[in-house]
Amino acid sequence: MFATWNPDAPPLMDFLGDYAWYLKAFFELFPGGMEVYGGAHQVDIRGNWKIHAENFSGDGYHLQNAHRTMFDLGVMGEQAGAVEGFVVNVPTGHSIRAQYVVDEGTPHIPFGYEEALLAEAGRTLEQEQVKFRQRTSVIHGLVYPNLLLITTAPLYFGEDAKGSTAFTQLRSVTPIDAHHHRVTYWSLVPKDASDEWKAKSYLYSTRQHGAASYFEADDLENFRRIDAALGDQVAGTDPFNYELGEGVATATVPPWKGPGNVVHQDLTEANQRNMVRRYLQQMGTEA
Repeated sequence: MFATWNPDAPPLMDFLGDYAWYLKAFFELFPGGMEVYGGAHQVDIRGNWKIHAENFSGDGYHLQNAHRTMFDLGVMGEQAGAVEGFVVNVPTGHSIRAQYVVDEGTPHIPFGYEEALLAEAGRTLEQEQVKFRQRTSVIHGLVYPNLLLITTAPLYFGEDAKGSTAFTQLRSVTPIDAHHHRVTYWSLVPKDASDEWKAKSYLYSTRQHGAASYFEADDLENFRRIDAALGDQVAGTDPFNYELGEGVATATVPPWKGPGNVVHQDLTEANQRNMVRRYLQQMGTEA
């Protein structure tokens, strides 16, 4: 549910604009639709909510350092050295990042799903939307200002969780004050998946991106430390550099054709700049 106190706000679809094309590709890959599995988890976090929103908007460059343990454990497979990424944003602040496996021997499918699901995948989508989903190691993004989304297919989470299994997660971030925010997590599964697959997908979701998971242990500590540093005297006087990816040659053309401002780079702050620009506009401040 989306709500606003602004009586003059545009209709939701107008607010989403071109970004709705990507949401359709994200949520409607399977004709039977998606459903929440396992209820909601909630946790209060130290750190300004915008740090969390920036992270999901398009941050691809922290992965190999902040989450080094995940690579050491074999959860991430070989994706670190065999992928290329692209980011997309629209003026209203929404953004998405997609990273693709570049090995030509890799099948052109969304990873981590049952064969019966894949047989029906994409039947209600445009062909370019199907291409957007195929061979992705991860897709994550921001429905501005505070709805976060991610889907990926880890390889391993222990003796009871082996084999590539996709999960889809939504998060809402709600400000508590300038230094704290509340996160609500939902795991989504295709309605037509088997009960066994749904349970495994939920297990992967909670072990990688749940409130007490591997990734959260890294990210939430980073958010806390960033917040602490932003409260220091130096942060009040020295400028911050948000130029990553500017003036850098772009990567190859993405494997799909879609709307929005598509940036052919993976390690870039284009989406973060777009989010902050939109926020400053709404705050009545020059970007």
